[in-house]
Amino acid sequence: MPPDISELPETASLGSLIRTNIANLGSKLGRVMKTSGERRDGLLLAAGVLYLLGYLTWAWYGYVNGIGFIPVFDAQYFASGVVPAAVICLFLIGLRTLGAIDVWLQHPPTPGQTKVGKILTIIAVVGILLFGAISFFVGKSKPPWLEWIMFTAVILMLLGPILERGRGIKLFQRFMIWIVRFYLFLSLLFVGVYVEQVMPVVPTEWGGARARCILLDVDSAQISPDTRRRFFGEGEALSAQGVLRTAPLHLIYDGSEYFFLLEHGGRPSAKTNPVFRLRKDTVKGVFPCNS
Repeated sequence: MPPDISELPETASLGSLIRTNIANLGSKLGRVMKTSGERRDGLLLAAGVLYLLGYLTWAWYGYVNGIGFIPVFDAQYFASGVVPAAVICLFLIGLRTLGAIDVWLQHPPTPGQTKVGKILTIIAVVGILLFGAISFFVGKSKPPWLEWIMFTAVILMLLGPILERGRGIKLFQRFMIWIVRFYLFLSLLFVGVYVEQVMPVVPTEWGGARARCILLDVDSAQISPDTRRRFFGEGEALSAQGVLRTAPLHLIYDGSEYFFLLEHGGRPSAKTNPVFRLRKDTVKGVFPCNS
């Protein structure tokens, strides 16, 4: 089992602290999986979490786009859960990395780190003074690059005490750690960005909801007149019987029991581009639009 990071010598590098902390995380996860029984039980647990994340992702997407109830049982959810699971894993690794940095900051710095830290602090002070002087002389007509000088100076002002470790200004160190922790928690919102922006352009085979143009051979005897009118339009097709080919439709979800279809391509919308379901047992053939 990897050693605890608090047991490492004071001369341990930040890289070794981070590697040891991440190794401890993997060791703890491994022990959790072993305590649940056999190794296969842990794999089943991981698969269940992946499936649940995929279902919740699709349920969220269905809610915000007016699709309605999403079937609970479908193998596609395993693929849909990969991105949320990856975001959560990276979040946990980030927390462990911050823990390693916290321990690293308690030890005294090397002479090189002290020297670089002081240089960064001096550059930051000069940058702040330069920003103030230029702002005073130019007045309201400040050039765009002036804000970058201030931004860089603030970052260097925070990085200097970080490099000085145990001899640095604790207030600045804590402030920098809390900024990183805040943005780390903010990264969890990427799951929402994925559902809102990325998922509509990811193919359905990979767990996304990109609309794909298809033609269906449908048993007209098993669908209502209104649905036939949507599929085939007015005219002779309404009076024809048997298996008929539809006009171009757009598939966004290929479930175990239903096709989720759009009449128009693009993103679903409850008002402008509603989703309708078609039972798969009424479909006798599926073809791409260019066939």
